[in-house]
Amino acid sequence: MRWVIPWLVTLCALLCLGMVAIGFTHRGEEIKALQARVEELAKSADQAKELQTKLVAAEKARNTAEKSVRAQKAEAQQSSSPRAVGQPMNLMSKMRTDPEYAPIWRKQQLRGIQQQFGDTFAAMKLPPEELAKLRELLVARNDAVMDANEAAQQAGLSPRETGMAVSQAQNEVNDEIKALIGTDGFQQLQQPSGMYKKMIENSVGVDLAMAGAPLTPDQTTLLAQAYSTPVQLQGLSRDMHVTDPQTGLSPYYQALLDRMTPNLSPAQIPVVKNYFIEQTQQQQYMMKQMAANRAQ
Repeated sequence: MRWVIPWLVTLCALLCLGMVAIGFTHRGEEIKALQARVEELAKSADQAKELQTKLVAAEKARNTAEKSVRAQKAEAQQSSSPRAVGQPMNLMSKMRTDPEYAPIWRKQQLRGIQQQFGDTFAAMKLPPEELAKLRELLVARNDAVMDANEAAQQAGLSPRETGMAVSQAQNEVNDEIKALIGTDGFQQLQQPSGMYKKMIENSVGVDLAMAGAPLTPDQTTLLAQAYSTPVQLQGLSRDMHVTDPQTGLSPYYQALLDRMTPNLSPAQIPVVKNYFIEQTQQQQYMMKQMAANRAQ
């Protein structure tokens, strides 16, 4: 039995050493795991710091952009105010505001008003002073539309916003017209006149005649009625000047075509539609050119 004792002592010592080694191994793995966790937290902290720096920079850039936009709009509003009339945006504005030419411009406007509403004026049988005042208000409405368009372009408004600004300017003068001649008289002004008929005959009427499907006098009157009545897009939910890729028409011209279709023959409808597509393309081109000019 004596020889067994040393062997047991040795075995116990080896077991103890093995357990110590295993303990060190586990401790080493725990230390490595802790080091990895520390490194991961440090990396996350660096990323968070980097993101915070980017957020601060983005916020500064946004604030700078907003200040720039506000400054541009303020400048545009100032340039479109009556005090800035001495610096008109384009030739047409200069013509109608230049004291040297303004009287001629006014005579031309009155001539156009008489051409457009002459038949209606005769039917209304207004006293001379009321008729003169009505002509002046109609000229003022045209000027209000041009003022609104110019201000909207300078402010960089979208076509829909421009349309709303123009409508508001028109409505303000329309209220004065209604106060002068009443609601019934105002409705008479919405009826077609010689100007619209001439416009039909000299535009889409030419295309229809060339296509062998000319308009009858009654059709000309009905199409002039469609042109003279403002197109109202429900809720202005769509941009009235954005072209539909399927039809090639803007919502405005699509609504106008829908209004005219019941008064057209099957042979005339595609001719009128092609004419409106051409008008839409021309409108898009002009809008691109104006945007390019504003960007310069």
